[in-house]
Amino acid sequence: MIIALIMAGGLGTRLNSNIEKPLFKFNNKHLIDYVLENISLSDLIDKIVVAVSSNTLNTKNYLINNHFACFNNSFNDYDKFYLNTPGKGYLNDLSYILSIFEKISKNNIILIINADLPFIKSDIIDYVIAKYLEFDKPSLSVQIPVEVYKKYNVSYNNYEFNGFVPSGLNILKSENSIQEQTDLIMDDIRLAFNLNSIDDVDIAYKIMDYLI
Repeated sequence: MIIALIMAGGLGTRLNSNIEKPLFKFNNKHLIDYVLENISLSDLIDKIVVAVSSNTLNTKNYLINNHFACFNNSFNDYDKFYLNTPGKGYLNDLSYILSIFEKISKNNIILIINADLPFIKSDIIDYVIAKYLEFDKPSLSVQIPVEVYKKYNVSYNNYEFNGFVPSGLNILKSENSIQEQTDLIMDDIRLAFNLNSIDDVDIAYKIMDYLI
């Protein structure tokens, strides 16, 4: 089974908005709706789980109003869920989530995507999953050449290492453990463009034809 996990529990303070980041609107559409739509159009995703926290209670209510079930309910009865996390940072929350997933099965595949990556379309998602299935390691990280960020003047918050920046799109097995990783290098601007700040939003509007 392939589960899409959307990380939507962070504070998102750099947008300088009183609106929770997943509910921030770009081009009159919530960021979370872009991500949900892109995942829903994938041919390979079986279930969707959105990780929320006390930082994103409005996002949680938005999901409930859109018929997302609580993850405490039977996993087999629904296709889309919200999951409450501690909201103590990306890595801590991910560890918490994987410890829950591994109780169901350690053999499921988890595609992890941040809620501020609205331009990663289903074609990219399916390509990345297909490449993952070709590899023999349990973990995959999609990396972007730093030149892509520089070409479009997109921020990458000094996360660059050896000329590459993590995109925020990853795949793991459903096990809370250190997993051997394969890096998949892609130079698609849609992978590089997460909306972290108002500057990012302004740039996205300027190059929207490349993104949507």
